[in-house]
Amino acid sequence: TRHRRGHGARGVVCAGCGPAEASEGCRKLRVSVTRSSTEDRKSVRVPVDQLLGTVESMSAISVGQAVVLGIVEGVTEFLPVSSTGHLKIAQGLMGIPVDDRSVVGFTAVVQVGAIAAVFVYFFKDIVRIASAWFRGLADKEERHHHDYRFAWWIICATVPVVVVGLLAKPLVEGPLASLWVVAGSLIAGSGVMWYADRRGRHKRGEDDTGFKDAMLVGSSQILALLFPG
Repeated sequence: TRHRRGHGARGVVCAGCGPAEASEGCRKLRVSVTRSSTEDRKSVRVPVDQLLGTVESMSAISVGQAVVLGIVEGVTEFLPVSSTGHLKIAQGLMGIPVDDRSVVGFTAVVQVGAIAAVFVYFFKDIVRIASAWFRGLADKEERHHHDYRFAWWIICATVPVVVVGLLAKPLVEGPLASLWVVAGSLIAGSGVMWYADRRGRHKRGEDDTGFKDAMLVGSSQILALLFPG
């Protein structure tokens, strides 16, 4: 069927059978949105099964569940635990499919608030390091400053996790999103943190950090990406 009501008409048509013969079971059914103006007319067609799948994915998380997940993210982001791992556990407990693409996207987006909080908290340090980096690009004398080198170390340390994240995206959104993987990662991560706390000297500061240290920390983020925990 198709109906038009002035500007911005909408309707359901069958690409194969035509408007009159369109049926619910037709696999060629399309949703057609037509926009008209004095200069042009544009028609956008989307498969109905794709549209319904998107709607179902978007409704996988309710408003109440989103609030709970936001609280879990806010509490765990600044503790020495995996916020992503705890988000996935909370999603599993609430019956939310953790491997759903829209849920994976929500998990990434909800962390933007925590990232913004980090920027606010470390704003002065970020400005100091960024300013030193820009000054070093313009003036060779400034390149001997520790903050200039530190800025480059941050950039270099970010590269490995970005590359692996792009290459391993199907794994991160697929098998590695399993709650069994998350549980195992949390247990293993707890053991590593316990050992580091017991054996670490805790005597080195920011000024003692070198390129190798930065790359080690940056590469460790790969484990956090692949195995949240």
